[in-house]
Amino acid sequence: MTISRKLVLAFLALGIGVSALSLMAVRPLEGGLSEVGAFHMPALLTMRAVQTEINGAVQETFAFLTTGDPGQRAQFEEHLANADVLLADFKRVAKLDDPAEAAEAAIFDRIVANRAALERRAGTLFAAKASGESVPGGFFDGYEEVMESLTADLAEMIAIETLEVKQAQGIARATIRTAERWLMTIGIIAVTLSVVVGMFIAGRITKPLRTLQTAAVGLREGRASSVPVVGSDEVAALSRTFNEMAAEVVAARATLERRYRDLYECAPVGILELDETLLILAANPTGERMLETGDETPVVGRTLTELAPGIDPAIVLSSARAGEATDLEVVVVAGDVERNLAARFRPIAATHQGRARLMAIVEDVTERKCLERRQHLMVRELDHRVKNNLASVLALANQSIGDSTSLPEFRATFAGRLHAMARTHEALAANNWGGVDLDWTVERTLQPYADDERQRVRTHGPPIRLGAAMVSPLSLALHELATNSAKYGALSQKGTVEVRWTALDAQLHTLRWIERGGPPVVEPAELGTGLQLVTGLMHHELRGEVQLEFPRDGVCCTMRFPTRANGVATHEP
Repeated sequence: MTISRKLVLAFLALGIGVSALSLMAVRPLEGGLSEVGAFHMPALLTMRAVQTEINGAVQETFAFLTTGDPGQRAQFEEHLANADVLLADFKRVAKLDDPAEAAEAAIFDRIVANRAALERRAGTLFAAKASGESVPGGFFDGYEEVMESLTADLAEMIAIETLEVKQAQGIARATIRTAERWLMTIGIIAVTLSVVVGMFIAGRITKPLRTLQTAAVGLREGRASSVPVVGSDEVAALSRTFNEMAAEVVAARATLERRYRDLYECAPVGILELDETLLILAANPTGERMLETGDETPVVGRTLTELAPGIDPAIVLSSARAGEATDLEVVVVAGDVERNLAARFRPIAATHQGRARLMAIVEDVTERKCLERRQHLMVRELDHRVKNNLASVLALANQSIGDSTSLPEFRATFAGRLHAMARTHEALAANNWGGVDLDWTVERTLQPYADDERQRVRTHGPPIRLGAAMVSPLSLALHELATNSAKYGALSQKGTVEVRWTALDAQLHTLRWIERGGPPVVEPAELGTGLQLVTGLMHHELRGEVQLEFPRDGVCCTMRFPTRANGVATHEP
């Protein structure tokens, strides 16, 4: 609402207020005139109360005829006593001693006389009943005559008092209505003058304010605006302040536009302006580089669906119409290069040729997608290896249980095999699971039994690189051979163990375990658990074969296995 309207409404309210106050001044007068009618109201109410008491006395009389209860006589007398008190009040309130009230005084005298006659008639009835005599003859006719006369007098008195109340109130209302009409006329004149004066003052005050409003609208639309400063009053001070503020706003807007332009040009993300058809209206340099397809056609003027066919325009537009942002991932192909882009679409208030506009923030997430795919593969690989390791541990536990006769023996056997696996995994982890050298695997597994002074363990062979899938089973096989030798073979005494390996060709390796100087060897009727484990590891894990010989001077184990076990291995001659 404008200030002009507010001022006019203020003066209008002032005029209405004056009129209302004038009308309210009539209300006390109306209350005073109403007292004219209120003067007769107590007399009317008192006479109605007398009528009620007389009716109560008559009812008690007829009830006594039926029941003969002495208590009803007492009720009769009480009603009459109440009626006497009320009659005395009525005579005082109605001012019946005034000669002007002679007609009412005559009726009042008849009421008193009939009341006394009613009491006498009823007294005769009560006395007859008390002595056991019958009701005197003609009693009912005389009693009914008195009652009818009394009822008629009471009704006439009530009618007179009611008429007097209404006449007094009518006179009061007529007087008040005349005063109200005069005051209403004065109020209408006051309201009209108030509106005229308000419009005049509003025009004088709001003219410079409208000039300020026009300048402010121009400033909002980007035009440099100023207002003339006239005089030295508050409006002139306001105009001067506005001109200073407008100059500061123009300077600040220029600074913001320059900063926005720098940010727009140098932003690390793509910024696109689109219409409802996803036609690209504008793009910053980063956005143009992200959407280049190699055909040297400018990005601006093309549709986003043409550059990134995976976008569904319906999803973008439905969210935009609801005022919500939409996040999509799209793929842009430029020759042999594929770029993954994450785009957020958001509606903006401006329009282009009557169509809504969208803002899209585009980020190149190609590297992140590559890392996510690599991470996914690593998680799958980790899951695979953990499952394999758990299966291996379970198999080792079962084999150790079958090979042990006591809990301490099981603990030692199982712990040794787990330590062999742990050393293998430690080596693989140190090499990023790219495999380890065969000589390192042999030396690391037999290190607990090596004696540098006596050279109880000797190893030699060409450099061979084992794949990650080959290291663990081969290390476990060597561990089992060393454990058997420490229990029953050359390492249990002062004998020696020689491990040598060769590369027969590019597809096959041979490793020989030869014991010397141990206790005499007797070929067993069946292989123990440890040697069975060696055989099983060779066959199932390395797709190789084992040849066991038991000459008297020491066990000899020959293992042949391919350079690739389960598809993973490398050979470096």
